[in-house]
Amino acid sequence: MAPSAYDLTYGKEGKTGSSNTANFFNGSENANVGTLTTTMVGRDQVNISHHYGSVEANVEIDVQVAEIVEWLKGHNFDDVYRKALDQRMPNTGRWFLELPQFQQLVHDTAVTLCATGMPGSGKTILSSTSAQHLKESFPTQPDIAVIFAFLRYDEPLATRDILASLLTQLFVNYRHVTHEVMACAYSGSQTTTLTGREVSDLLKVVVRRFTKVFILVDGLDEAADDVKDELLSVLISLAANILLTSRPLDLFLTSHAPGALRVSIQAHATDIEIFVAGRVKMSARLQSIMRNKPDLLDRLIALIKETSRGMFLVARLQMDAIRNCRNVNGLFQALENLPSGLNDMYRHTFERIKAQSDEDVHLAYCVFVWLLHAQRPLSPDELQEALAVSFERCAFDPGDVVPIDLTLSVCCGLVEVEHKAVRFIHYTAQEYMKTVMFDGFPDPHAFLAVTCLIYLHSHLAHLEKARWSTVSEWESFHLSSYAHEWGQVHIQTSRVGALHDPNPSFFLPKGHAGLLSQLAKLSLLFARRFQHTVNLSDITGAISAQQTAVNLTHEECTGDLPVRLTSLGLLFMLRYEWFGEQSDIVKAADTLQIAVDLTPSGHASLPGRLCNLGTALMRRAENICDPLGIAEAISAIRRAVELTPEGHADLPVELNNLAGAHLLRFLCVENHSDLAEAISVLRNALQLTPDGHENRPGWLFNLGYALYSRYLLGGAVEDLDQSVVHFKHAANDSLGHPHDRLRAAVYLAGLLHPQGRHSSDILASFDTALGLVSLITGLKKARQCRHISLQPLPGIAFSIKRADKGLEWMEEHRRLIWSQLGNFRSPFDSLHIHDHRLAQSLTRAAKNLDLGATRSTWGRSRISMSQIPVVEEHTEKPRASPEEEWEDILKELRASPGFETFLQPTPCSNLLQHLPEAGYVVLIHIDDIRCDAVALLAGLDKPLHIPLDFPLSRAQGYRDGLYNQLQLRGFLIREGVPEVATESISSGATPESRPGCDDPGPVLRAIRPLPFYVRRGPDDRVLRGVLRGIWNSVVKPILDALGITREDKSTGKRLPRIWWCPAGVLSFLPIHAAGIYGELESESALDYVVSSYIPSIAALNDLKNRRPIDKDRSGLFLTNQPDVPGVLSIPGTTAEVRSIYAKASEHRMRALKLEGVTAEECLRRMEEFSSIHLACHASSNAADPLQSRFRFHDSSLNLATILKTNLQNADLAFLSACQTSTVEVGLHNEAVHLAAGMLAAGYRRVVATMWSIDDHTARQVAVDFYDRLLSYGESENHEGGFDGALSAQALNDAIQSHRARLSHDSEDSLYAWIPDISDAFSTDINARRKLADEIRDACVNVGFFYVKSHGIKESTVEKAIAAAKDFFSLPEEVKMELDIHKSSNFKGYTALLGENTDVTGNGDLHEGFDIGWELEPGQLDLGQTAASGAEIGPMSGENVWPEGLDGFKDAVLEYYHSALALGRVLFPLFALALDMPEDWFDDKTKQSAAIMRLLHYPPQNPTKVDQGQIGIGEHTDYECFTLLWQDKAGGLQVKNASGKWIDAVPIPGTIVVNLGDQFARWTDDVFKSTSHRVINRSGAERYSIPVFFGTDYDVLLQPIPTCLSPGRTPQYEVVSAGDYVKSRLQATYAHSAVPAKA
Repeated sequence: MAPSAYDLTYGKEGKTGSSNTANFFNGSENANVGTLTTTMVGRDQVNISHHYGSVEANVEIDVQVAEIVEWLKGHNFDDVYRKALDQRMPNTGRWFLELPQFQQLVHDTAVTLCATGMPGSGKTILSSTSAQHLKESFPTQPDIAVIFAFLRYDEPLATRDILASLLTQLFVNYRHVTHEVMACAYSGSQTTTLTGREVSDLLKVVVRRFTKVFILVDGLDEAADDVKDELLSVLISLAANILLTSRPLDLFLTSHAPGALRVSIQAHATDIEIFVAGRVKMSARLQSIMRNKPDLLDRLIALIKETSRGMFLVARLQMDAIRNCRNVNGLFQALENLPSGLNDMYRHTFERIKAQSDEDVHLAYCVFVWLLHAQRPLSPDELQEALAVSFERCAFDPGDVVPIDLTLSVCCGLVEVEHKAVRFIHYTAQEYMKTVMFDGFPDPHAFLAVTCLIYLHSHLAHLEKARWSTVSEWESFHLSSYAHEWGQVHIQTSRVGALHDPNPSFFLPKGHAGLLSQLAKLSLLFARRFQHTVNLSDITGAISAQQTAVNLTHEECTGDLPVRLTSLGLLFMLRYEWFGEQSDIVKAADTLQIAVDLTPSGHASLPGRLCNLGTALMRRAENICDPLGIAEAISAIRRAVELTPEGHADLPVELNNLAGAHLLRFLCVENHSDLAEAISVLRNALQLTPDGHENRPGWLFNLGYALYSRYLLGGAVEDLDQSVVHFKHAANDSLGHPHDRLRAAVYLAGLLHPQGRHSSDILASFDTALGLVSLITGLKKARQCRHISLQPLPGIAFSIKRADKGLEWMEEHRRLIWSQLGNFRSPFDSLHIHDHRLAQSLTRAAKNLDLGATRSTWGRSRISMSQIPVVEEHTEKPRASPEEEWEDILKELRASPGFETFLQPTPCSNLLQHLPEAGYVVLIHIDDIRCDAVALLAGLDKPLHIPLDFPLSRAQGYRDGLYNQLQLRGFLIREGVPEVATESISSGATPESRPGCDDPGPVLRAIRPLPFYVRRGPDDRVLRGVLRGIWNSVVKPILDALGITREDKSTGKRLPRIWWCPAGVLSFLPIHAAGIYGELESESALDYVVSSYIPSIAALNDLKNRRPIDKDRSGLFLTNQPDVPGVLSIPGTTAEVRSIYAKASEHRMRALKLEGVTAEECLRRMEEFSSIHLACHASSNAADPLQSRFRFHDSSLNLATILKTNLQNADLAFLSACQTSTVEVGLHNEAVHLAAGMLAAGYRRVVATMWSIDDHTARQVAVDFYDRLLSYGESENHEGGFDGALSAQALNDAIQSHRARLSHDSEDSLYAWIPDISDAFSTDINARRKLADEIRDACVNVGFFYVKSHGIKESTVEKAIAAAKDFFSLPEEVKMELDIHKSSNFKGYTALLGENTDVTGNGDLHEGFDIGWELEPGQLDLGQTAASGAEIGPMSGENVWPEGLDGFKDAVLEYYHSALALGRVLFPLFALALDMPEDWFDDKTKQSAAIMRLLHYPPQNPTKVDQGQIGIGEHTDYECFTLLWQDKAGGLQVKNASGKWIDAVPIPGTIVVNLGDQFARWTDDVFKSTSHRVINRSGAERYSIPVFFGTDYDVLLQPIPTCLSPGRTPQYEVVSAGDYVKSRLQATYAHSAVPAKA
C-alpha cells in the first residue's frame, strides 16, 4: 500500500482584475535547449515525441534572455562599434586585413595579435573594421564567434564589467551555442550580481563550447594598469584569437603575451586618399570650389597626406578647418597655415573657437568645463539642460535649451556624441584641454555646483505637487539625477566647499540665501515622501539636500547653521533606524554634537538639541554596549532635563530618554542603581503626560519593562503586578500607536500565561495583539511585524479550555501569515468597492499615523517630520492626533454592514458559517508546549477540541527524517533559492514497494536531478516510522474522536471527507498518507477518509455559497511543457495531456489542448476555461510567494501575474508538476506553496503533488483521475461543460488504483544515480569541483553513464539519422566508391563485416560511414607537418562525401559540431575529476581529430545469436571518451566488474558517455575503459552515432601526476595518442586487407 504524493485543496471565489501582457527582449536569436544532466546505465525511458502546437517549434520568447542579460550587467559597446563603422570611409583599412599577421589570426588558433599606433592613427575604426570582416568570414560556421570591447579614458571600467560584456555578446548573439550553459548557470545562481571571478569562470566555460572565438579589444592603453594586467591574464587563458589595438604596451605584453604577433598602425596613404576624397564629396561647398579642377583635389590629398603624419585624427581636424572656405586661394591658404602636429592642431582649433562670437565662445567654454569636471559622462539631454541654467535669473527654463547639434558646432569638432554620451573626440583632446585656462571660470566645481543648485531650485514647485509620488517623478527631469547625486561632491570640491574662501559670493547667484532655505525645504520634502514610500533613495535625497544647505551655510550665520545641522543629524538617525547602517548613527551623533556646540547658552532650542544628541549617543552605544558612550548620553540628556522649564511639552520626552539611557547602562554593566533611577524617572515622565497622549502607551510599556526587569532581579511580586498593570494599560490605550500597543500586548500575554492566572486578561490581551497585527498587516505594513510570532497563542487558549478562542486565533494566524507573505487579498480591496471615499480617508489616516515606522523602546521612537526643523518654516495649526483620526474613521467603518470586524480577527461564530454541508474540517496546532486538533462539522455550534500527544520535538524529528530520506532518494530539490525555501518532492511509493510498470525508468518531475551519488541506500524504516508515528499520534486519535471507522470496500460506500488544515511543522508532514505499512494488518488514512488540504477555514467559503460557472466558460484547458530550458525534460507530459484530451472528447466535454503553449497564451486560456491542467515544471518561493511560478518553454508564469487576471469562473486546477503543493519553511515555520496561491487566485479546488513523482506515475494518476471524474458525471447533463465538484473523490479513487498497481519486489527500480552536470556551467568553482568528484566516481567505478538534456537538438538528431538511412539504402557499389580502404585518414564507408573489433570473431555485423574535422579553407591540414616540424596527425584531413544525396553533408556536419560542443563541456570536468586545473586539456586538444561514425546494424536472430558474428564484438574504444546516440532498438551491452553483460537500454533524449583507452592509459587505469558490444535482437534495423574524442596526435599518453603514486611503476608504455589510435584502427581493419596508412 502506498501513500499518495497528491493532495486536493479547495478555495474561494475568483478575483477580478486586468490581464498582464508579456514584455519581450527584442533583437536576439531564438533557441530552445535544455540543461545538462547524467544518469547511470541500466534504465530505459519511453521517448514520446512532442510538438509545440500553437507556437513554432524551438522559438523562445526572450523574457529569460533579458533576465540573464540583466544578471550579467555587462557594459554595452555596440554604439561605439556602430559609430566607428559609420565614420569609416568605404574600402579603407583593406591593407590591414591583408597583412600576413592578420591572416594568421583568422586561420590559426590561440593567436594574439597586437596592433599598436600613436594617438589619432585610426585604431578604433580599424578594430571595428576587423570585427566586421571576421563576422563576415564565417557565415556557415555558427560555432565561431566574434566579440569586442572598446575602452575609453572617460569611462573607466572594471575588469569584471569588460568580461561581462564579452560574455553577454556570446550569449545574445550566439544563443544556439550558449543558451544551455547560460540558462543553467542563471537558474543555479545564488546571487543577483556575479563577481569578477564568477564572470571569468563562466566565460571560460562558454568559450570552450566554440570552435573558435575572436576577441577584439580597442583602447587597452586607456584602462587602468590593474585592469590591463587582469584583463590580459584572463583573455590569454581563454586560448582564443585576440586582436589588441592600442598605444604601445610593451611592458604588459612582455609579461602576459610574450609570443604575440605585432604590427604597427598608422593612417595608410591609400586610406587618407579615400578619406579626403569622401569628405570632399560630402561637402557641397568644397565640391563647388573644385568643380572641373581635378588637380586641386590631388593637391589637397597630397598636402593632407604630408601634414597629417599618419594620424587620421589630424586629417579629420584639418578637413573640419577648411570646410567653410569660399575659394581656392582661401582653401590652400588655410591648409598652409594648419599645423601638422596633434597638439598644434588642437591649439589651432582652440583659436578658431575663440574667434567666434562671445555667446558662442561662452557656450563652448561651458561645454568644456562640464566635460572636464563632471563626475561621469553626461547624456546630450543632461548637458543641454545644464547649459540652459541661467545664473542671471537664478532659474532653469526649458526654452533656453540649445539643440545639441548647434552646441557641438561651436566646439569646432573637438566634441562628439558617442555611446549616448557627450565626449571629447579623443582622450588627447581632453588632455590638451586640461592645460587651457577658461576666462570667467576661476572655480569650475563651484560653477557646476551652483548650476546643480539652481536646477534643483527651479524644479521645487513641481516636486511639491508630486510629494507622494515615486522617485520617478524626480528623475523625469534629465539633469535631476546628476544634480541630486553629484551636486554635493562639486560643493565639497570647490573652494567654498572647503570653507576656505571668506567671501564666496563671487560665484553664488543673487538671492542664494533663499536658495539655501529652499534646499532645506527640499530636504524636508524628501523626508516626508520617505515616510510613505520607505524608499532608500528618498531618505538619501533628504540627507543630500540638507548636507548641501549645511555646506553652503557659514559659521557667521549662527542662527541657521545649528538648525540645519540638527535637521541633518535627525535625518541620519532616521535612516539608521530604518536600514541599520552603523555609519549613519555615528554621523548623526557627530552632526548633532556640532549643532549643540554652535548653540549659545540660554538658547531656547538647546534642551531639545541636547536631548537629540543624547538619544543619538545612546543608539550608537547600545550596539556595542559601550559604558562610556552611555555615560555621555546620560550626561547630555540630563543637561537637557535641567534646562527645560517645568510644564514644557518636551520634558516627558527627555525624561523617557533619560530613563532609557539608565536602563541601557543597567543591561550593560548591571548597575542596580541605574535600574532604580530608570523606574523613578519614568514614573515622573508618566505623571507629566496626560491620558490620550500618543507617546503614553510607549512610556507605559517602558515602565512595565523596567519593573519586570527588577522583578526578575529581586523577585518582588509587587514589581510583577505593577508591570502587568502598565502593560495592560499600554495595550488597551486605543489612542496609542499600534506598534507600542502590540508590543505591550505580547509582553502581557507572556507574563500572564506562565503564572496561570487572570484568564480573562490573557484573552483580552491576546485579542488586542491579534487585532493590532491584523490592522498593521491589513495596511500592507507586514514586514514591520514579522518579528512578532503569534504561533503559541492558540495553545494557550486550549490550555484554559477555550477552544473557540483557539480556533479564532489559529484562523487569524494563518490569515496573517499569508498577508505577510504576499497580501494576496487585502481587506482594502473590499473596502474600496464598498466605499471608495472612506477607503481613501482610512488610507490617508494610516499614512498620518505612520504605521510603517519602526518603534524603538527608548528615545524618540519615531522621527516625525515635525521634529526636523526648517529655517523660517511656520508652525502648523493644532489638529486632532493621528491616533484619534484613525480611531474615529475605524468606528465609522465598523458601523457599516459587513465591516463589523474590519481589520480584526473573525469570531468563532462567523467561522462556523463557512463549513461544507458534509464532512469535517480539522485544524491542527502545535507549539513548544502542546499539540491540539479542532474538528468542525456543519450544524455544531462549537468546535470539538481533541488534545493530541504529539510533542513538537517528535514532529520536527519526523520532518527531518522524512526530508533526509527524500534527499537520499533524490526527491528533495533545491532550485537556487535561499535555504528557507526548501522544495520537497516524493515518488508516491510506499516504504516497502516500488512502481512496477511497463514503462520503466522514472523521469522525475523535478527541476533538477539528484545532487549527489547515493553511496548507501536510503533506510525505508525511517519512512515507515514517520508514517506510523503520524498515524498513531495524530490521525488515528482524530478519527477515533470523530467516530470514523474503516469501511468495507465491498460495500461501495463512499468514504467520509476531511479537510485538513495543519499548522507549523505539521504542514511538512503527509498527514493524508499516514498509516502502518509493510505488515499484515496494514492500514492508513486512505482507508478511512477522502483527504484534502486547505490553507484556512475561509478558503471553504465558496463551497457553502457556490455561484454557478458561466456555461460558455465551463470546460478544461490542457497544456504541457516537456522541454524547458534549464530544467529536466519531462516527456511523459505529452502523452498525459493527449490521453486526458482524448477522454474529454469521448465525453463530449468542452476542452482545448495546446502543447507547448506560451505563458501568455496559457494565461489568456485560463480566463476562457473554468478548469486547467498544467503538466509542467513549477517552483515555490517562500521568500516571495508571489514569485512562485510555473515554468514554460518561453518564460515563467508567476502567481503575481495570475492574481491580476480575471478568473471569476475558475473551478479546478490540476497541477501535474513538481513543487506545487511542496511545503516550504516560510514565516514562523509555516507552509507556503503554489497550490494555496492558486486558491487565492480564485480556483475552488487544486490538485497538486506534495513532493516529486516520476513521470510515469504522474501521467498514470492524472489519466485515472479524469477517467473517474468524468465517469461520475455521465448521468448528468453538463452540456459539454466540466464540473470539478467530485474531484476529491476522483483523486482518492485514482490513488487507490495506483496503490493496487505497485509491486513489492523491486527495491531499486525507482532510484538511480544521476549526478547533476548542469553545475558544469556554474560560476562557483566549488560547485564544479563537487560535480567533478561525482564524475570521478562514475569514471573510477563504472566508466559508463548517460548525459541528458545535452543541448543537441532533437531536430539535429532526426536530420542526421534520416541522412544515415538515406546513405545506407544506396546500392552497395555506390557506397563502395567511398571505401574507407581508399582513404589515407580512415574516412569513408565500411562495408558489412568490414571490421573485426573482437579478434576472436568473424567480423562485425554492421556497416558504417566515418567523418572527421572538416578543415577550413587555408587551414593547416592536421595531416601535414607543422612549422615546428612535428607531425600533428595522419587521421585528419578532408572528408569524403556521397554524390547525389541532397542535404546529407549539412545534416551530418550539424550533428558533428553539436557533439563537439558537448565534448568541450566534458573535458574541463574530467580535468577537475583528476585533480588537475580545468584548462589542463586545453593545449592537448587544440587539433583533436574527433571521429564520428554513422552506424547501421541489421537485425539478428534473437533466439540464436552467433557469438562470433554480432553487431560489434567486445571491445574498448580507443580515444578518451565516446558520445553515443542510439535509437530505441537497443542492443548495447556493457560488461560490469564481475564480467556480466548489462543492457544499456536507450533512454530517450540522452547521450551515452563511455571512457576509452586513452583515458585508461593516461590515468594508469584509475579511469576505466569499459568493454562493450552490440547485439541487435530487436528485429528492426538499428542506427547509432558515436563520436570519439581523443587528444592531439603528438600528445604522450604518460600517467597524469595525480594518478600515479610515488614509487609505483606505470602499467603502460608511453606512446603518442595518434600512434596508439592508428595502431588500433589498423588492427581493426586488418582482416579486410586494409593497406598500410601513412
